[in-house]
Amino acid sequence: MANPLGIPSDIPWRRICVSEDMLDPVSCDNEYPPRWRSSLAVFRYDPADEFQPFEDHVVSYIKVVASIAPYAPEISIELGSDYVPPELIDELEEAYPCYGSLLHVAVTPTEAEMGDFKPDEYPYIANFEPKKRELYETVTDTGEVLSGSSTSLKVGKSGVSSQTTENFNIDTGWNFGIKGEYKKIGGEITAGETGKWGTASANKYETTHTHNYDESVERKETQSHTTQLSQMYNLLQSFHMGTNRALFFMEPHPHIRQSEETFINGPRALEGMQEFMLVVVRPEKMKDFCVNALLETAHLLTEPVYEYDTDSDVVNFRLTAKAQNKDTDWGKNSFTSDPVSHTETYYAPPGFEIIGYDMKVLHSQRVYEGPTVTYDANTLTVYGSVTWRFWEGDFHAFEGYRDNYEDGILDVDVTVELRAKDGEITEYTRQLFLSARQLCCCKRLPQLQRPSITYEVLLPKKARIQIHHGFMDRKRFEQSRNMSRTIRDLIFKSLGSSKRIPYGKQSFEDSNVFMSKVTNVLKARRITRELFKPAAEASVISDKDRKVLARRLEGFTLADFLEADAETLARRLGRSTQDVLDLKASTLRAIAKRATTESNEAPNRRSR
Repeated sequence: MANPLGIPSDIPWRRICVSEDMLDPVSCDNEYPPRWRSSLAVFRYDPADEFQPFEDHVVSYIKVVASIAPYAPEISIELGSDYVPPELIDELEEAYPCYGSLLHVAVTPTEAEMGDFKPDEYPYIANFEPKKRELYETVTDTGEVLSGSSTSLKVGKSGVSSQTTENFNIDTGWNFGIKGEYKKIGGEITAGETGKWGTASANKYETTHTHNYDESVERKETQSHTTQLSQMYNLLQSFHMGTNRALFFMEPHPHIRQSEETFINGPRALEGMQEFMLVVVRPEKMKDFCVNALLETAHLLTEPVYEYDTDSDVVNFRLTAKAQNKDTDWGKNSFTSDPVSHTETYYAPPGFEIIGYDMKVLHSQRVYEGPTVTYDANTLTVYGSVTWRFWEGDFHAFEGYRDNYEDGILDVDVTVELRAKDGEITEYTRQLFLSARQLCCCKRLPQLQRPSITYEVLLPKKARIQIHHGFMDRKRFEQSRNMSRTIRDLIFKSLGSSKRIPYGKQSFEDSNVFMSKVTNVLKARRITRELFKPAAEASVISDKDRKVLARRLEGFTLADFLEADAETLARRLGRSTQDVLDLKASTLRAIAKRATTESNEAPNRRSR
């Protein structure tokens, strides 16, 4: 039973497990674990018998430390070379900020004792801290109030109750008043946070209570253990106390007020360290219990869109072949010329490239071939040929055979579409994915050395906003709030979604997110024009697969196919999700291989 007058002691936490890939195995070798990767650590303390409040149950304290960091997948040179030319591997590497997090903590019997207890006899979580961190918006213009558990945490004598303080930071704003008189010149201006005006009479009663107490004795009577928890300035909600699992949802502190002097770049990121303390109660006959923690962090994939200055120019193609007189004898003559051709070549102005054209035929007569337009990034060529004809018509007594002339004419205007070679990148949010870290403090199984992807989904169109680097305005303020709500909804939806992927089954390199990232790099660098052609015509896809794409994905470009949701494509194509991912991967590898080969052959062609 609990010691009635024991001195409160600070809990001496003992680490029982940690994310092993974040340990530095060799000192002073200048090689460190990944800096930007979330991690978990679990600590435990079993109070002495004198602090155990139950006769047939045992109380233990657990502390889970979640270090939440951006997700920066490490792309090896070997892997990157399979998907993009070597000079673009660095562009595949990116640190994805965290925009929300879920921490699952479960306590169960050990594997050896699992069959000895029914589910209602499993260990349960009697209490935990922190429980909440909420945001209140006041009606006044001052904006916000944040409440939450303080860093100080005390465990009561019962062993299962905790004492913490909820902090409020409330400002109800200022009030102003102006009072004036008409006939008697005068006035008054008042200002203050609170105020009362008018005439009132009141009776005053005063009662004095004096308490004398010994603070040391009070602490002995009310507290058994104390500890400190690191808190992040963010929103937090907790669920399922009283069961054998607890769920903590953390999301960034949102933008509350619009301020023209504030920079805003979408929703705030969630980064830092958050500690949770849990009170676990188990039957006395249960020798030990297992702690399992799963940390999922939400990230956004952006789609870079290059925005270019555009221009146009007109190529005037004019070809006229005048018919000539071929009356060489007294008989009736007829003559058709050989084709007369003309080629007009247009060169893109400095700093621009040709991206297309529009042709309009103004006049055509006796066209033999064309008009034919061919172009690349630097030149555009218009070609055509015509013939002319001379013939003699009916015989007239005084004129003889009448001469007829028919010219060959081909007049064409070609509008050349130009785009600046150097464009500005504008990023738009496109996709949300969850990366996960798991820590099991019981089974001695090998830990995954990198996070696993557990969920990925395309954002709704209303949530695909431009990443803005600049001052806030009303539109971007509203977009940021809407984006935060969308992220929250998708994280909650992921828990029961059919798109959820079991932990450990899919790495980042095998995910649809990675395929989209590779496609973004290829598009931005204009590695191949084939990305913008119909997927059914892509030469990097086998004939068999092209026929399926032609039937099931009409209107899809190759880039559309590579960026589309794999599960949605699987349903349309009648294949498994893994088959679709494999097809995407093989297509991207074929594009990279062709681009690398062409890059290596280019110097040889120039030297010849």
